[in-house]
Amino acid sequence: MPDDPASGPTHDPVAAGAPMARPRSLKRLAIRGSVWTFAGYGITQVIRLGGNIILTSLLFREAFGLMVMINIYLQGLAMLTDLGIAPSIVQNPKAEDPEFLRTAWTLQLLRGLGLWLGALAFTLPAAWYFNQPALRVFLPVAGLNLLIVSLDSTNLHLLHRHVNVPLQTLLSVITQVAGLIVSVTGALVWRVYAEFRTLSAMLEAFSTGGDWRHVQFDESFYWMGVWALVAGTLVGMVFHTLLTYQIPGPRMGFAWRKEYAHQLIHFGKWIFVSSLLTFLANNLDRTVLARFLDIGMLGVYGIAYMFASSIVGLLRSLSNSVLFPVYAEMARERPEALRKRSTHVRLLLMAVTLPVLWGMVLVGPEFIKFVYQPEYWDAGYLLQLLACGSILSGMAAPVEVVFLAVGDSFRHFLTMLSRSATLLLAMAIGGYLNGSAGIIWGVVLAPALQYPFLSALGRKYGVWVPWLDALGVVVSALVLAAGLWCKRLILG
Repeated sequence: MPDDPASGPTHDPVAAGAPMARPRSLKRLAIRGSVWTFAGYGITQVIRLGGNIILTSLLFREAFGLMVMINIYLQGLAMLTDLGIAPSIVQNPKAEDPEFLRTAWTLQLLRGLGLWLGALAFTLPAAWYFNQPALRVFLPVAGLNLLIVSLDSTNLHLLHRHVNVPLQTLLSVITQVAGLIVSVTGALVWRVYAEFRTLSAMLEAFSTGGDWRHVQFDESFYWMGVWALVAGTLVGMVFHTLLTYQIPGPRMGFAWRKEYAHQLIHFGKWIFVSSLLTFLANNLDRTVLARFLDIGMLGVYGIAYMFASSIVGLLRSLSNSVLFPVYAEMARERPEALRKRSTHVRLLLMAVTLPVLWGMVLVGPEFIKFVYQPEYWDAGYLLQLLACGSILSGMAAPVEVVFLAVGDSFRHFLTMLSRSATLLLAMAIGGYLNGSAGIIWGVVLAPALQYPFLSALGRKYGVWVPWLDALGVVVSALVLAAGLWCKRLILG
């Protein structure tokens, strides 16, 4: 499916996204940004769910398994070469200088060109690893996403710096809707063609005395439907890139000021490694399971993961778009207030998001059966397991952003290293003990293994609050135990 990556003349510099003086109240800024982030994320998730339900009714589940592989490949290339340009613009005091933004844009474009060439070069090894020859055709085209996104105006990151979440939300929604329209239209055209071709083959077999009830087509016919998903992603990214040039700010163009380039690269040196580790932490499960599950079951796992990771995704989106710039300013002007404010924020976020994860655990299978066709019902029990693992991951997400906000990219690197290493260890042990099912259990239990490392790293800045973590775990355990017991009594 296309990933979730979007306004008129106004005299209000906040609404327009233009550089401005920051509001005097960081609390008001954070509340406003948080409300918009929750609303925007909710809208995009509704669109995503609706599109997913429509597309699963038109395409076969193997198509979604293949898109899981394509997305893993592209995300791996992108994060392997992440220079941290976006957080650099949010955090750097010189980021309002047009030459800084143009230097960042030049660096971003050079990186994007290299990424697309890399996507071409590693197509055959990726097809071999995933054991899917069809990827040799899809990856070079899907790789154009990497080049397209590198053309984004770096004025986009000023929206993050100024916590202009309304405009960020609008960009995201327009991009998503454009891509979804193309994907659904393409999938519908393919489905009509598939039904017509199947009927024609059945009639031909019937007229010649053959077995018209078991018509077979070669694999390439079924992969044609995947082009609808690839095209939707490309169109969505083109819309996104074009819209970034409507954001007020300096005109983009080639520039290279050595001082600014050095600052960007220096800040990004640990981001570079951290992004690779972030990719492993966020995608290692599907990267490994792609070798053990059949491609259809991988698509089912992808659907369960989409729901289970939505809350953690919301929290990380909120952290990046709201908490990061707010914490960064607080660290510059009132560092002594960082611990108290971050604790209050975490408590509030836990009160809002944990009940949603509890709901996924308690009624996940029934929800999947209600909205999806029977071939996707296995996603129900997978959703239960993955949502359990997301409880600790969601509690940790607002802590991780503090390290970047204070300019400590090394501790951010150590955070990602511990997350990816504990995930790899848990999956390896689970896989050894119980195959693919054990790997999934490793994904669920990995956040618990990482917790001691995260708590040690957060102690320096006072953001490790053991009573808060204990409260979240104990209340979650009690609610889930009581809920599952009541469910068993009612349903038998």
